[in-house]
Parts: sequence; C-alpha cells; structure tokens
Amino acid sequence: MTRAVVFDLDETLARTDRLVDTDRRRVPYDVLRHSAPGMGTRELRFDDHRESIPGNLAALGYRVAIVTASPLAYASTLADLLNIDFERLLASLHGSKVRKLRDLADFWGIDPIDMCYVGDRYQDPNSDDIDAADEAGCEFIPAEDIAVLRHLPRITTNTSGHDTASKSSPDSPSGDRVPCPNPRCTNTASATLARLGFRCPICRTNFRAS
Repeated sequence: MTRAVVFDLDETLARTDRLVDTDRRRVPYDVLRHSAPGMGTRELRFDDHRESIPGNLAALGYRVAIVTASPLAYASTLADLLNIDFERLLASLHGSKVRKLRDLADFWGIDPIDMCYVGDRYQDPNSDDIDAADEAGCEFIPAEDIAVLRHLPRITTNTSGHDTASKSSPDSPSGDRVPCPNPRCTNTASATLARLGFRCPICRTNFRAS
C-alpha cells in the first residue's frame, strides 16, 4: 500500500523554469527577486495550487518529503515562500536522488515500493526522475498527473516517529500490485493508485478506476 509520497521540487511543486537563464547553481535570490514585497508568489505557483498537496497528504497520515538536486538554501527558501508542508527536505549535498529515496525509505522504516516519487523528468532525453524511482524500487508518478494524489484515502498504519515506524510486512509490497492494462507493458501500480484510474508513466495507459 502507498504509505509515503516524495516530491521533486522544481517544475513539480513550483514553477521555476524561468528563474535562471544559465546552468549555474540556484541561490535564494533567484526566488526572492520573483516574490518581492507586494508582488506575491504567483509567478512561482502552478494554477492548480499543487503546493498544498504535500500538506494535505501529511494530514491524511502519509509520510511526506521533498528531494532535489538544488542547494538546500535555495530549496528551503522556495518551499517556505510557497508554504509547502513536508517532513524532510533532502537537497544537493545528500547525494543522488536514488540515495535520497533509499535513505527516506530506511528512515521511515517502509519498503520502497510503498513509497511514491513525483517528478517531472520521465521521458527521453531527460528521464532522471523515473530512472531514480526505478532504481530505488519505488512507485513513480509524473508531475503532470499530480492531481491523482488529491484522491488518496486516509491511512492509519503509519506511526508518528522514526524510532517507532513499523516495517511493511514481507507480503505487503507485492500483494497489492496491479499489472498495467496494456498487455505490452510490464509496469505495475499499487492497488490504491489503480483504483483511482492512475495513468501508467511508461505507456500512458489508464488503469481502470473502480
């Protein structure tokens, strides 16, 4: 079952494609100059108000984190300006996204397959996010399909602290997997996402909502 949701930040929870014109490392000023007093943060927000989703999921009992390749000072400034709620934020110095995802699963004491990772890079020529999710062993949700997370049900199996987090039972990860309806696709989805009519990130076929 889905027990944790991890989000990429740039172009997943925040609109940042126009912040910097070069490949240099981003800094807090890149965000602050687009949200000066009296300007608000409209330029940084998506129209669907997706920045509220992490906090809503946390209120429903899910573990929630942000992982990013950006520096911590920039990422924390951006998340704070957009009032994004999260439990942990792992930035550039924490290593690769694969390592971040695995470390979060270990920290929370859950099986990686019970964790969803939401990112915007899942198609060639840049598939870094879906590749990281695949290597870490967790579910992947494209950022364009983030709205499906608004319909996740409340859960009661997650505990409130690191030391008491319960480990998924051995048969839990594979017991609720649903194969993609496309017979040529080998991907699977959690039963929870399949029931919501989730679109397969590999072939873009819709699972049948129940």
